[in-house]
Amino acid sequence: MRAIAFGFQRLCRLAPAEPCYRQSSPKLTPVIVLYALLFGMHTRSFRIDIAPSCAVCSYQILVLRIEFTADIFESLEPQTARVMVEFEHNRLGDPKAIYTLGRISFIVKSADAAFERELARLLPRPRVTPDTIHEVQTGSDLRELISDVLGRHTGCLWIDAACLLSPHGKKVLISGHSGAGKSTTALALALRYGWKVLAEDVTLIDPQTNTVIVFASPFSLKAGTLEQLRESISMSPDPVVFGEWVSMNGMSAEDECSADFDLSFYFGEAGNPGAVEQFACTPAEYTRLLLSCSNLVHDSGRPDRFVEYVGSGKCYKIVGGSLPERLNLILELAKCQLG
Repeated sequence: MRAIAFGFQRLCRLAPAEPCYRQSSPKLTPVIVLYALLFGMHTRSFRIDIAPSCAVCSYQILVLRIEFTADIFESLEPQTARVMVEFEHNRLGDPKAIYTLGRISFIVKSADAAFERELARLLPRPRVTPDTIHEVQTGSDLRELISDVLGRHTGCLWIDAACLLSPHGKKVLISGHSGAGKSTTALALALRYGWKVLAEDVTLIDPQTNTVIVFASPFSLKAGTLEQLRESISMSPDPVVFGEWVSMNGMSAEDECSADFDLSFYFGEAGNPGAVEQFACTPAEYTRLLLSCSNLVHDSGRPDRFVEYVGSGKCYKIVGGSLPERLNLILELAKCQLG
């Protein structure tokens, strides 16, 4: 017996030569399926487009494709097809907004309505139709959601680091432990100087392709960050959602890039204004600084591989200093790299 394959994809992904049956109400699905089965005896596939009326994702078109061979009707009755289609529709329920972080596209399962509405303001949508859509279960904890999606990037190297592209295309890594000022510095560079962000807190690298993955999770602002930004760059992000989160909309890089960093910084804990210190270090010394804030130690080959990632650029350890001082230092070194 031939199998029926159900798959979901956006309308634009389907070949225009296929017969198409489009409707605005899922209630008509069984009728159209029966008609399509009769018509489809002379073709190998057909599709049914169901346009949902969800307020959050009304732009999406859910496509149900049924593929079959010409002799499938020997063992498949129209009523069977109708039941299968109805089962798929009922299982999906109301359409959910689809988000993308890194290489994972997902819907949020069991989120309360208020949390779901705010997610639409914070998380990026896929630019192309995802082949796989995951379900991420969370109550109303965005940090837990982000951690879940990060964990689904299996096989990747991760570093507690922000990663940015300068306006001149220089790849800059800013690593350090929590509280070192990575995200605040990245946000200031994006807001004031037009740098593009590949990651604001955790940088993911695919060791198979040696590429930095764009992980556009929202910025998490610690207490006092808004005031610090206003004083340092005379700007602050808006809006701030849940009193903490800022969307990366307009600030994130569009595409992945090769993991050959031009400038790599390790931030020690910030000190008093005027006390910034800069120490040049070798790629091997820089890599050793990351052992406690990455998964480099979990793979014997990864430290050596990471030395190669930072080996073609300059590496620095930065200790102390205010946000303006650190910004000026990074901007000056990035400018020197142009030569």
